[in-house]
Order: sequence, then structure tokens, then C-alpha cells
Amino acid sequence: MASSTNNLYLWPYNSGCHWLLLAIDPLKEVVYFLNSIDGEWTNYPDMKQLVDTSIKVFRSQRQARVPRTKSSNITWIKVQCPL
Repeated sequence: MASSTNNLYLWPYNSGCHWLLLAIDPLKEVVYFLNSIDGEWTNYPDMKQLVDTSIKVFRSQRQARVPRTKSSNITWIKVQCPL
């Protein structure tokens, strides 16, 4: 996955009965979580593990050096959906 500093990847995710949308910035290691029913990403541990693992694989493929304090800290941001 080649990326520049301004790329976001949109990742729709179906939890089985509901669609969520993630916007992922792999270089900054930030995931924006959009959920129209106001749930938290912690309610979807399988999704979070899949995304975190994908970012870590991306990190290793580009041979990024990350401080130990950051190594497992991928930033998840809940985006408030309009009503």
C-alpha cells in the first residue's frame, strides 16, 4: 500500500447487522471511526484488531522505526456523525 502524507483510505465494515465507516491514515497511524448509531469502536474488537494489525503490517513493510511507547498506540478518533 503506497501512500503519501495526505492519503486517507475509506474502509466500510459490516459488523453483521450494521455498517460502519473507517477513514484510515496509515502514515500518521490514525483511524477515524464513523458510526451512525453512536457506538464506540471498543464494541467491535474484531474490527479494531484487524485494522490495528493492518497498520502494523504497513509499518513493517515500510520499515518505519517507531518508539516503543508508540508501537502499540494507534490513534482511534470517533467522528461525530450529524443527526
